[in-house]
Amino acid sequence: MKIKKPIHNLPLVEKVKLEFEDGKFEYSILKEQEISLNDNDRIVFDACKLERVKFGEDRIKGAEFIDVIFQNCDMSVVNFASCAFVRVEFVNCKLLGTKFDNCYFSDVLIKDTKANMLSVNDSKLKKVIISSTDLVESYFFETELKGLIVSDSILDGSYFYKTFLKGVDLSSCSLISLKTDINCIKGAIISPDQSEFFVHLIGLELK
Repeated sequence: MKIKKPIHNLPLVEKVKLEFEDGKFEYSILKEQEISLNDNDRIVFDACKLERVKFGEDRIKGAEFIDVIFQNCDMSVVNFASCAFVRVEFVNCKLLGTKFDNCYFSDVLIKDTKANMLSVNDSKLKKVIISSTDLVESYFFETELKGLIVSDSILDGSYFYKTFLKGVDLSSCSLISLKTDINCIKGAIISPDQSEFFVHLIGLELK
C-alpha cells in the first residue's frame, strides 16, 4: 500500500513564532518552539513543517492538519478531539499518552516514534502506515481501519476493542500480552511464533 506524501507546492518560510492568519498557519517552518493551542478552536495547519516543537498539555478541538510534517516533535499528553490529519507525517516524535478522540486520518505515516499509552477512540484510519514505533499499552477503541500497515513495532500490552484487524499484517511486530477478542483479531496476519499469544481466545492451551 502506498500513501500520499505531504504536498508543498510553494517554498516554506521559516517563522520565529506560531502566528495564525485567519485561523491558518501555512507554507511555514517552525523550529525549536514550545507552543500552546488550548485557546484556539478549529485552526488549520496547511503545508507546513514543525521541527523539535513541544506542545503544551492541550486539548485541541476541530483542528485540521493538511500536508504537515512533524519531525522530532513532542506532542505527549495532548488531547486531539474531532481533528483531521490528511497527508501528515510523524517522524521521530513523542506521542506518549496522546489521545485522538473522534479523529480522521488519511495518508498518514507514523515512523520511529514513541507512542506508549497512545489512545485512539471512535476514529477512522484510512491508508495509515505505522513503522518502527513503540505502541506499548496503547488503546484502540471502536476505531475503523481502512488500510493499515504496522511493521517492526511494539504492541506489547496494547488493547483493541471493537477495532477489527482483518487483513492487518502484524507478523513483524511484538505482541506480548496484547489484549483483544476473537472478533477483532479474526483475519489478522501473524507469524507462527505469535500464535501462542492468541490460542487462549479460542479456549486452547499450549503444552
